[in-house]
Parts: sequence; C-alpha cells; structure tokens
Amino acid sequence: MIIPEEKIQEIKDKIDIVDLVSEYVTLKPKGGQYWGLCPFHDEKTPSFSVTPSKEICWCFGCQKGGGAINFIMEIEKLGFVDAVQMLAKKAGIDLELEKNPDPEFTGKREAMLELYKRVCGSFQHILKNSASAEAAREYISSRGISDEIAETFQLGFAPDDIKWLYNFLKKKNYSDEFLKESGLFSRNYEKYPLFSNRLVFPIFSIRDEVIGFSGRELGNRGPKYINTPETILFHKGSQLFGISKSFEQIRKTRTFVLCEGNVDVLALHQAGIKNSVAPLGTSFTPDQAKLLKRYADSGVIVFDGDSAGQKASAKASIICENIGLDVSVAEIPSGTDPADIIEKDGPEMLQKIVKCPITSFEYLFKCAKEANDIKTPEGMERTVRELFPYITSIRSDVKRDVCLNKLAEKLGIGKESILSDFLRQKKVPVRRGVEKKEEIIKISDELYLMLAGAANRDYFNIISSSLGVDDLKDKNAALLYRAILDCEDAGEVSVESLLMRLGEGSLKTLLVEKLSSSQFLINPEEVIRDSVKTIILRNMVYSRNELELKIKTFNSSELTSSDELGRLISEKLVLDKKIEDFKR
Repeated sequence: MIIPEEKIQEIKDKIDIVDLVSEYVTLKPKGGQYWGLCPFHDEKTPSFSVTPSKEICWCFGCQKGGGAINFIMEIEKLGFVDAVQMLAKKAGIDLELEKNPDPEFTGKREAMLELYKRVCGSFQHILKNSASAEAAREYISSRGISDEIAETFQLGFAPDDIKWLYNFLKKKNYSDEFLKESGLFSRNYEKYPLFSNRLVFPIFSIRDEVIGFSGRELGNRGPKYINTPETILFHKGSQLFGISKSFEQIRKTRTFVLCEGNVDVLALHQAGIKNSVAPLGTSFTPDQAKLLKRYADSGVIVFDGDSAGQKASAKASIICENIGLDVSVAEIPSGTDPADIIEKDGPEMLQKIVKCPITSFEYLFKCAKEANDIKTPEGMERTVRELFPYITSIRSDVKRDVCLNKLAEKLGIGKESILSDFLRQKKVPVRRGVEKKEEIIKISDELYLMLAGAANRDYFNIISSSLGVDDLKDKNAALLYRAILDCEDAGEVSVESLLMRLGEGSLKTLLVEKLSSSQFLINPEEVIRDSVKTIILRNMVYSRNELELKIKTFNSSELTSSDELGRLISEKLVLDKKIEDFKR
C-alpha cells in the first residue's frame, strides 16, 4: 500500500510529538526538552528526551528514537503503514484508502480491527436481545454486574450455533483466507466459530480498539475460559484485560490494581476502583508489567487467597520489582473473589480491602510462615529460601537491606547468617548492556558539517552552494548530503522525512542522537560557514599536493612533449594563489 507523501506530511504537521510520547511516558520539561524514563529499556534515571523543536525523541541509554512514526513503530511493534494509519486516525486525517475489508485491498491490521469491531457489536446485540442469551444474562446478574458496567465493557454472547458467524461474515464479503487468519474460528474446522455458548468479554487495546475476545463457557462443555489465539492484533502475554477502561485513572493516580480475571475487573470497577486490570488467563508477564510501568509507579495485587493465588502474587511481585514497580498485596479471604465480596459485604468492604494492603515482603513472609514451622531450623531455612527470590528482585539497595533486616528480626536470628546465605544463594541476573551499533561511525570534519546542516536546515544552502556531493570524501557525509538535498528538492522540511530517507542504520542513529543534543544550537551559521571553509581549503590543499607529487615524479621520456610539465606547474601556481587568497 502506498500512502501519498503529502498525507504523511500532513500527519506529521498535526501530531505533536510531546503529546504523543506523553501517552506512553511521563515527561518533565528541562532545558528546552522533555525528559522521562525510557519505555524501551529499564532504567532508574531518565535518559529519554523529546525535542519539540526537532519533533524527535531519543534515549541516550539504549540509543532508540526518531520521529513520531518511528516512535509508534517501535513502541507498538507496528509496520510503517500501520503506524501511519494509527497516527492519521489520532490526527483526524482521512487517508482515503480503500475500505474493502479483504486484505488484498487494504492493510490487514486495519481490516482486522474493522472485523473485530463488527463482531463485537454483533455479540453485544445478541446478549441484549436474543432469547438464547438468557443464561448469560442470568450469570451477569448473579455476579452482581450492573447493566452500566456490562455496557461499558461491551459484554456480549456467542450463541450455540456453529454456522451463524461464518455465514454472517461471508455476507459482508470477507474472504475465507482472511477469516482463517482472524482467530475467530476453530483451527480444525475452519467454518466453526471459536466461541460458542459463551459469555464474551471483548479485549481492548490501550487505544480502545477491540483486538480479541475472552469467552466464558456457560454449559460445562469445555474449558472455563478461552481467548482469541495469537493474531496480528492480539498477543496475550503483552495485553491486559480492562486496560483501555482503566488507562485514565492509572495515569492520573500513577497506581494500578492487578486482579486475576475478567469478572474481578468488572467487580472492582463496579466498586469504584477504576484503575483495575487483569492478565488474560495466564500468569502475569514482564511485558504486561512494562505496559503498566509506562503509566504507573506502584500497584496493589488482589489475587485469590488460596495457594495458587499466593504463588501468583509472589511471581507478580518479583516481576514488578524487577522493573522498578513498587507493589503491595491486598488480602482477600480464601475461596472468594472481588465479586463475592461485593455480593456478600458490599462495595465498601472491597474498597477497604484494596485501600489497606500490606507490603509484598510482609505478605510473602506471612505465606511462608503458614507453610513452614519457623520454630525449627529446617522451617527457618525453607522460609528464608522462599523469600530470597523476591529479595533478589529488589532493585533498591536500601529496600533490599531493610527486607534482610526484617527477615532476620522476624526469625530471631542474626542478620550476618541471613546475609551470608543470601550472598551465597542469590543469582544476580546479568543485565545486558546497551547493544552496540553495527558500525562505530567516526565523525570526520565533513560528517560534522553535514550533521550541523541537518540540525539547522535554514543554513543548508550555505553548504549546497559551496560544496557538491563529489567534494565529500566521507561516505556517510555524502549519504547525509544526498538525503538532505532530496528532502529540499521535495519540499520536505520535517526531521522525520530526512530520517526516513536515511533508512535504518548507524548513520540514522547518530543523526537522531546529535539532533537530540544541544551540540549544534550555538552560532550554527558561523559553525557551518567555518566548516565549509575548512573543507574547501582542505580539498584545495589535497589537489595541490597531488600536483606536487606528479611534478616530482614527472618523467619526460613518457611524454611526447615537455608541455605537460609546464601545464602541471601552471596549475600548481594557480592553485597556490587560490589557497593564499582563500586563507586571506
């Protein structure tokens, strides 16, 4: 698919990169730039910058960055076309692309989003209006889910009919090949719907797009829950149920509540706890934690009180500590979930439980104490061993030391013994350093000039009127010169247009890094003029040296006439005068 350049430029003009990045990173202004923790790697000190004047972002830690399109491609893991379409939608720009849902005519991702939106609406209509959905409506009511919450989360129902969905979508002109890739049908029976006789929970992206479904069985004929399989839209390990409905509150409070399942999220929202999310039928993953880390600093874990819930709480606590999220644990009675608490004791009780959590350390020690007899040496040793993975995950040296002290105090043994065991048993994860560039680019005087010209395009005419690409010996300088010249010829003034012309590689990385710094902001015209003069003078001196070498090695026997020697000497004299005049 080809997107017209003028449309891409219109999108760039309307998208403010500070506002865009702020949707993913908490930014603070400093020195004409905005700074925050990098969304692409774990860090404690902000090294991720956004430069509004250049409309670019850059991480000085992991060397990732670029313009708005590059940022969206990287953070959302999208291709170029999908990233442009996403930004166009955000900017309210109609790309005027073919809307035919068949992937032969439009981007698969856009077509898939349209498909899922349509199917979601159908599921919702069936739940509200079909007699076959009576059992689903009764279940929703029995769980204390209000009509308002059901509407907010767009709950639906998939009927017990193996033909309806396929026939419905074929009438909408979807191809068999596209439906096969949609994740809506059985892998073994391609016309049978994946969801049948199930209460359906749409799964939304953080941008409030339907990207998948989670279905709860109502007839005891299969797994209790099934989710959409992996598709171009849906990756279970990196998505969270309820994230789009909770996003604003999470971002506002910088906190989240992590519970076990879909119904728990609904119950918490019903109780007014609107920053609640849940994994999608699997264990909490590092990718899900990183998603939360973009918008929150801390959270509360609200898992079941049984042994499985305790293990899940321990694992989630370790994952969160590993990436710098401070989490505590809210205890709920074993055998109950948030919906049960609302039904039995009302929403006030659930609010109280969530508002009064205990630290992850206290919770994990309590669980270990219940499982082991800490009056015996063996029980103490097991308790210590069970706490070590969590303590090892703590990034703060102070917090880790406090936990070791508390553990020694609670067990009534010397800290030296705890510390000795800890140092002997802990396995410190090897933190991989920043990946090195494929090529370490040496900045020659020519490349320095071109970087200055790229940073100050208003003065590029000084370069182009004095130097041609053939005057540049540095290949990277020549590449950058051509890219800037192409942008000038096409009337493209944005930094991102220049970055796109460079493609991926070390030169682009170097350019973004330099544009994000203040290196070329002081007296740019003077810097460029001086650099141009230096290169012109250097090239003339180089040419004169070549002439001198030819004169010194001149062999008259090889020439038919001695006039050639005279010509070489004459050229050298002319060049000598040019050099002297240029120096003056």
